[in-house]
Amino acid sequence: LKRRQVFVPLNDLAILLRQTSPQLSLLTQSSQDQLTKLEIGSLVFTHDSTKEECQSSSGGETENQQPKQQREISEAAAACRIDACGWMGTMCARLLINKADRVHFLLVLGLATPQDFENKKKPAAAADTELAASDKGEKEIENET
Repeated sequence: LKRRQVFVPLNDLAILLRQTSPQLSLLTQSSQDQLTKLEIGSLVFTHDSTKEECQSSSGGETENQQPKQQREISEAAAACRIDACGWMGTMCARLLINKADRVHFLLVLGLATPQDFENKKKPAAAADTELAASDKGEKEIENET
């Protein structure tokens, strides 16, 4: 299993959680280097901020220049180790976890969830209104016969 383990920084984990099958080119160079050494197939993506492999470069920003929210996210993520099963193809990689777990991991890390992950159920009031309207339509049909 350790031969198929890829250590990813928080930025790459966020990409993998938010997108279904992100292109390998969207990941950091360190993640791409680890992935190119592996054959196509299953693997484990690991984010552990105590590991040097999981540290993401700040892009030249000092800690004081980073937005406060980003520093808080980094501190929250520092307390977490996340291991997730995944699959690597020739051009993309993906996590093999369901949508609810993706949302959970994003929330634990303090990251925003994409809009398409939000619950698409209708509010109870809207559902009741539609049900009442359909019942009324059925009654009108019965009265006509």
